Order: sequence, then structure tokens, then C-alpha cells
Amino acid sequence: QSEPYVDKWAYFFMDLFRANGKMGRGQDLFHYWMKENLSVDRPYDDVVRSIIGASAKSNHVVAAANVIAREHVQGKPSPEDGDDFGMVQQLDTDDELSILYAKTFLGINTSCISCHDGRGHLEKVNVWLSGKKRSDFF
Repeated sequence: QSEPYVDKWAYFFMDLFRANGKMGRGQDLFHYWMKENLSVDRPYDDVVRSIIGASAKSNHVVAAANVIAREHVQGKPSPEDGDDFGMVQQLDTDDELSILYAKTFLGINTSCISCHDGRGHLEKVNVWLSGKKRSDFF
């Protein structure tokens, strides 16, 4: 692929995945990883699987983990937790990732149904989701 092509589409995907300062130092790694995927013409479904299935202790090492790292929901420490401010609300993080993946990869906005049943809330936005319950979201 030509360099202008790779730069244009890397910029597009950085915007799509909202790659910004919230990724910390992993942002540059994610950018170069996207450019590499585009340069070698890696199939999109492989890239998506890498992002969804990313596993790492640090987003500074595994580029695909940056999307997960960006969407984590910080936990609020209770008095018993001492000074541990690195807690993550796992269920809320899973909700946010599910919403992001549905919107980014499927083009479906599921943000309303993730919090409450669709009936009475989604009729004007998404008729299909208006008949769904929150439990269907998972």
C-alpha cells in the first residue's frame, strides 16, 4: 500500500477508535500497529478479532489492548480499599466495551438498552431494540 493510503486510513481508524490521550503512551503504539496492519493488507476481521480478544497487563506492550484500556471504568475506592485507586469496575467496563463494539463494528447504538429496557425509550430511535430488555443486551 502507498504511504498516503496508509496514513489516511490509519488516521480514520484512530478517529473511529477514539484514540487520544486517554490511551496514554499506548496511543502511539496503537497508531503504528494500525499503520502496520494497513501496510501488509491484513484482513479487517483479523484486526477486529485482535482488538476484541486483546489481553495484556499493559497497553504499552500490546497495541490492540489500547481500545480496552481506553474504555475502562475507574472504580471508586471504598474505605476498606485503602489507597488502591487502580481499581476497575469490571461490569461497567464490559458494558462500555459492548456498546463500543456494537456501534463501531455493527453500526448499532446499544447505549440505551445497556441501562434499561427499550420499551418506552427507543421507539423513535430503533424499533428493533424497543422490544428488547436489558437482560437481552448480554
